[in-house]
Amino acid sequence: MRIILDIGKIDAVLAKLFINGNPVKSILWAPFEVDITEYVVNGRNEITLQLYGSNRNLFGPHHHIDGELYRVGPMSFSGKRSWVDGDRNETSLWSDTYCFVKFGLQS
Repeated sequence: MRIILDIGKIDAVLAKLFINGNPVKSILWAPFEVDITEYVVNGRNEITLQLYGSNRNLFGPHHHIDGELYRVGPMSFSGKRSWVDGDRNETSLWSDTYCFVKFGLQS
């Protein structure tokens, strides 16, 4: 019998999975499922998941009208249209609200 650990969705740059103190896998993208059969023992097991963030929430951009951006250029921090915004007609892309990237686990 195989034992598959489904971690759910990870909002992190990197996740490292450890079972009973042993490194199992570094996870960078989906699928967030890991075969842990060879790492578990009979009885109690300790599962540790270390999540690593980025500096995105520290450095931004935080005020674009589209919220979280997946393409960022120098002008993305100014509220002015640039090559990453395509054919938009808005004169200002600035919003006074803050946008931060999610960090953690989702089920």
